[in-house]
Amino acid sequence: MRIGIVDDEDYFIQMMINILKNKISYKEIISFTDPYEFFRVRKDHSFDLVFMDVDLGVANGVDLIDQFGSHKDRFIMMTDYGDHVEENHNRLIIGQVPKPFSHNEVDKYIYPVKNRKKESILDIRKEGREELSINSEEILYIVSYYNHYSVITSDKLFNVSKKEFREIGIFMLKHHGIKVNQSYYVNLTHVDRIENNKVVMDNGDKIDVGRTYKRELELQYEKYKKSHN
Repeated sequence: MRIGIVDDEDYFIQMMINILKNKISYKEIISFTDPYEFFRVRKDHSFDLVFMDVDLGVANGVDLIDQFGSHKDRFIMMTDYGDHVEENHNRLIIGQVPKPFSHNEVDKYIYPVKNRKKESILDIRKEGREELSINSEEILYIVSYYNHYSVITSDKLFNVSKKEFREIGIFMLKHHGIKVNQSYYVNLTHVDRIENNKVVMDNGDKIDVGRTYKRELELQYEKYKKSHN
């Protein structure tokens, strides 16, 4: 899990950290006083939830979300007296917490994410090594070979045995995965585009799409994009 805090005032960042550190690991919290730095970091690192101030001094938080937000983002706006946020105007903004923060207000956003994360963890045993847990959101695609399968994330490749590919496929289907040929499952959250008979992942990898799988891939990809825009 990774939680972001974006506020131009250190006092409120520390207040939120003090609440969060009783609920999640301290190392899972990353704070920013510069909102532009947050969006630069977010290009390479996903956040499960981001608490962002409305009045950031250099800019309005809602305006920045409109400008730089991604369909993968989930923002909670931190509001001060007089701030008003229309949550329905942007699907990326899922709620708001008033300052000064309370545990109850923060809990209603943190615990659903924690529970969802538990359900989206894939436990695998690497060849000759200890068991490893990977969050489904980190998986770009999975490929099956003769005697093992490989799990590919944005920055790592894990060669894994000891578990049937079909079982992994079921896990992927529950978490935005879809089969694109006999050997590959891709994660729709990391699909950049479909290009002729290939699916292009957001890391640039291109994967062949089987003729019998293409129509379903196109339908599910369009459905995913509509539900996350």
